[in-house]
Amino acid sequence: RPPPADIGALQSLERLLLSENALRCLPYALGDIDTLEELEVGGNPNLVLPPRAIVSAGTAEVRRFLLESRRTGVRFDAVKLMLLGHGGSGKTTLVDGCRALDAGPMRRVFARFQRTSTTFGCNVGYNVLDIGADIQLCVWDIAGQLEYLTVHQHFLSSRNTVYLIVVDTTQTDVQVLDNVRHWLQVLASRLTPQLRDSRQYSVVIVGTKLDAVRQPVERAALLRGLLLTLRTEFDVCITDVVFVSGKKDSRMPPPHRLSHLLQMVREEAITVLQNSDVACVPRFFAHAARALRRWGEGIAEGRIRAEAAGLFLPLSAVEQVLGMAGVGLVACLEFLHAIGQVVFIRKASAVCVRPEMLVKVMSVFVAPDDHLSQVLDKKLGPLRSHGSVVSCDGAMRRLNGVLSLFGERPIDRRYFMTSCLPILERLDLCFRLSRSV
Repeated sequence: RPPPADIGALQSLERLLLSENALRCLPYALGDIDTLEELEVGGNPNLVLPPRAIVSAGTAEVRRFLLESRRTGVRFDAVKLMLLGHGGSGKTTLVDGCRALDAGPMRRVFARFQRTSTTFGCNVGYNVLDIGADIQLCVWDIAGQLEYLTVHQHFLSSRNTVYLIVVDTTQTDVQVLDNVRHWLQVLASRLTPQLRDSRQYSVVIVGTKLDAVRQPVERAALLRGLLLTLRTEFDVCITDVVFVSGKKDSRMPPPHRLSHLLQMVREEAITVLQNSDVACVPRFFAHAARALRRWGEGIAEGRIRAEAAGLFLPLSAVEQVLGMAGVGLVACLEFLHAIGQVVFIRKASAVCVRPEMLVKVMSVFVAPDDHLSQVLDKKLGPLRSHGSVVSCDGAMRRLNGVLSLFGERPIDRRYFMTSCLPILERLDLCFRLSRSV
């Protein structure tokens, strides 16, 4: 149980032990207790606010952080929409169809969505769908090939996220259930169980290609009943099951149109934000999120030059951009990492402000040869020339091929060896057998 909201009334409290709990956020009222000298919060793996860097700095820093957050805190209305599903289920077509319905001001795409015939790793776009309510929506269109799961698990979040598990309704009942089960198992293994009941994330199952089946209304009703039974199998917050068509959207009944799905996404995003324990954050956290996003956009659009497409930026460069350093900067980056805005690798003192490109770089090491050949539109030699062993030069050539496909400058061998490989090793994607080759 979290401490009571009126705990600040205990003005003689000197020591508070909150270790080994499921706390997510400390009450702001703790900052009002001037006599508090010792605060223990170890063993709370889900604690986001204050971030670990603040907690490690001691009780005085925790109180200062809580007081500052309450005095200058702002709403953080950012939500990730992640589309999961097997290859060919219609995820990208779904995003394109929803974008075609959007007539709002948020049409500019941060990441280039349809540059390849098949999704490589992941396509990411900020504010691609206009769902209103002043919500910043970040859409992640995840490649469905199972080999990419090693990469995608690093980007699944239990907070401020709406998951759409997309499944092809033209498949048999058994195939539909097996495919959805697979992705529910993935989510159940990565999401925090304590956040399920508090609705800080939600999962919606979406059946596609309904216009390609006979008796679509009856088919949707049958599959809906089958899929809802999965609620009892998995410790995941499944909020609803919906079905949509493909190209013949206007011919379908209103509940099976893309406009209905878009409205559901909006409602789920609002619900997630209303229940979020990180909805109110210090002002400089929100400022840093906007500044780093603009920085990433500038790199993507070529207005800002950065080595290796801005993938792994040194902490010193981030300090200059944000105008902050020390514990405050680390705490801010830990928070933005926890909600998926950036990728912060503290041990390497590196920050990635372009997660969508990092996904593609990571995917180079796990992509099936035939899928990568299809993406690059050319025949490639096998990456794993000796079982699981490959030369660094061979891996770098493939990486540069992917970067050039998306309009990025190639990286040189020095940067690949000194910056890329050490971080990829920390992400458990590769292991160097030699420091020289």
